[in-house]
Amino acid sequence: MFNKHKKLFYRVNLALLLFTVILNSHSNLLFGLNLSLGEAEASESIISTRADFNEGEFKGTESYSKEGELRIESDGQWGAQAWRTNDVQPNNGTSIESDGTYTYLLTTRENTFQHYLPDEDEWEDLAPAPHSAYIGSALTYMDGYVYAIFGGYQKEFSRYNVRTDTWEELADAPELIYSGGTLSNNGTYIYALRGGSTSDFWRYNPQTNSWSSLSSTPAIIGSGASLVYDGDNYLFTARGASNAFIRYDIEANSWSAMTNIPATSSDMGKATLVGDYIYFVQGSSTTFRRYSISGNSWSTAAAAPAASRYVGVVYNEYEDLIYVFQGNGSYNWWKYDIDTDSFIGSTDLPAVSTTGGDLVYYGGLVYYKRGGNQNSFYSYSPITNAWTTLTNAPATLANTDTKGSTASGNLYFYRGNDTNFYRYNVSGGTWTTLSTTPSSISNGGVLAYPGSGNYIYGTRGAGTLTFMRYDILADSWNDGVVADLPTGNIFMR
Repeated sequence: MFNKHKKLFYRVNLALLLFTVILNSHSNLLFGLNLSLGEAEASESIISTRADFNEGEFKGTESYSKEGELRIESDGQWGAQAWRTNDVQPNNGTSIESDGTYTYLLTTRENTFQHYLPDEDEWEDLAPAPHSAYIGSALTYMDGYVYAIFGGYQKEFSRYNVRTDTWEELADAPELIYSGGTLSNNGTYIYALRGGSTSDFWRYNPQTNSWSSLSSTPAIIGSGASLVYDGDNYLFTARGASNAFIRYDIEANSWSAMTNIPATSSDMGKATLVGDYIYFVQGSSTTFRRYSISGNSWSTAAAAPAASRYVGVVYNEYEDLIYVFQGNGSYNWWKYDIDTDSFIGSTDLPAVSTTGGDLVYYGGLVYYKRGGNQNSFYSYSPITNAWTTLTNAPATLANTDTKGSTASGNLYFYRGNDTNFYRYNVSGGTWTTLSTTPSSISNGGVLAYPGSGNYIYGTRGAGTLTFMRYDILADSWNDGVVADLPTGNIFMR
């Protein structure tokens, strides 16, 4: 077999040698034929949109969290209920609007103008508005433009070109606009209430850049008014500073009274339309109301996570969610799911957390101590997304950064700033004061249970090396049976 392969090898090499000799001897002939080999190129495809890019295959990466960037795919995600605005605090005079995909926000007392990118969960700065917004400012979107009045006893009227990111000055409104100023449109004309305790009502024609006066409202308009077009022939609004709710007939140029709002509406901000319903948050409260256009009746939706004031709500068609802004100087806003009548994300804490606050998970519930020299204690159910108030701790839990632990159906906590030590029995919902620690516990005091056995281990904190062991059955501490920490455990921030 080896000899056969050896002979074959010689024959192949002899053939290659003869071919090389022939090629060299006829090289002039070959070059005379002017033969050439062209470059081989792979097919080329130009990606110009995000959709095209996302059609590709991702390997441990993603591009949805930030447009224009490729990021490592995370194993999970955070789901806070409160979303945030981008470095602005919406307040009285802040106005909002949606074009179906993006939500626009004009900041009060300045000309900052932004829109929200739902896929990236980020706010993006746009071209600044030509005027600062004040009480009575309002926005409405129509045919690629966001139209704006600026309130604050101003007459200026402008529009923002969504495509070019530029502003254009338009004909001034007929009179000065103030609290209760509001805009809406029917796809052809812009409608405006002047507010400021007046009954003035106007229509703007974009084709002629001109204003005209319409039938006055039945009574003066104040804070809480918000025009909403029903998609047919009517505009609805609260009067503001009252419980009156009225409707304007576009064809007949006339107003009529509808069923009153169950409570006085004031400072409620923008209202929004979804299907047959008009939604708004009762000003300075968590009451989230909806009005049935066909039934001329009111009902209550799920309560807002916190009292809302001034800014209002807006429907985002792209996400099929209502954005609810807390306003009143808060960065917070929330997303409301119409189908489930609930706000997306985990329900916020029932009381503010501060230094010494702690979360401990046991038996399907998350237990929460506030810290900050408070004794209130709560549990959270991930299944129901709801908090329950539990029995208060025996004493206030200090504002020191300490962490608790679970062991055998109980929760254990330092009090902090002293030697007190407590146990909470989960099944009984009761507290017990246990043997004191060998020394006072401070920032960095942490408890840990190995999962089985009779001992809980703890640090003292306060920049010390102290490491201790607690005997559950004997209810006693021992500092000498376990080795101290290798380095000082300073308090955590």
